[in-house]
Amino acid sequence: MIPCKPNVLDQDIYPHSPLPGRKPWKPHGAARIAFVIYLYFEQFEAMPPQEAIFDRRYIQGLARHAPHLRANAAFEYGNRVGIFRVLDLLDRHGLRASVAANNAAVTAYPYLVDQFLQRGFEFLAHGDYASRMITSAMPLAQQRQIVARSQDTLERATGQRPKGWLSQDYGQSRELPSILAETGFDYLCDYGNDEQPYATTTTPPLISVPNQSEWNDVEMLVHRKVTSEDYALSVMDAFDGLYAEGAASTKFFGLHIHPWISAQPARFRHLSEIVEHIASHTEIWHATTGEIVSRVK
Repeated sequence: MIPCKPNVLDQDIYPHSPLPGRKPWKPHGAARIAFVIYLYFEQFEAMPPQEAIFDRRYIQGLARHAPHLRANAAFEYGNRVGIFRVLDLLDRHGLRASVAANNAAVTAYPYLVDQFLQRGFEFLAHGDYASRMITSAMPLAQQRQIVARSQDTLERATGQRPKGWLSQDYGQSRELPSILAETGFDYLCDYGNDEQPYATTTTPPLISVPNQSEWNDVEMLVHRKVTSEDYALSVMDAFDGLYAEGAASTKFFGLHIHPWISAQPARFRHLSEIVEHIASHTEIWHATTGEIVSRVK
């Protein structure tokens, strides 16, 4: 291990672990890539509470002024039209997803919950609404309430208590990982600081499953405003680079799909190309996030 200063980070949620010196991670035979599809199942409020915090970049377009009817309608499009294009695409390739499901969507769209269950998808707790991020400005008791509500809502809807958490729009507080560990979660999918899963320093430890924002569809297409063509090329370039490096030690690759954006008619062809490109490779372990965690020692 390469030595480093003990206090190199300004938080104690996870340790610093430089890549050189690690033992090879080979969780599934010769697989070069551990491949997960993050499918986002969300609802955005037209009238969120005044104190609610959401990604302020939405103010540039979808959520300039309340009521946020444009944002609400965009997310509704994903849940009434776009999602079915995505499901057909995944069915054609025999792919499952890990569904980041917020409480509002789970409650509003039981038909979609059933569709996901029938396909063997895994559910990740994802908070209340796409218009409400958890941050350190939020009282600790309120954070605990959101986590408990997410657990209870998914358990009632699916019959299983969720073991994984994915925060809304990368929003998180310093306390949230400890809350998750204390309330029975096994892992979280919030950090983009690695290309392999690792254990946090919470009590008990959580497993951090990578969440690589550099090729998240909303980050690129909505916030950075790259073209659909450049988005697709970037995602495939990232996959190809990790696939080449994964010969020695398996790399994690997560494909982010927000149906309200990637399943639009003008963009869906590019999402299809990405999925087909990935599916054409043989040395891949396609898994859910929970299956990935089960292979982390």
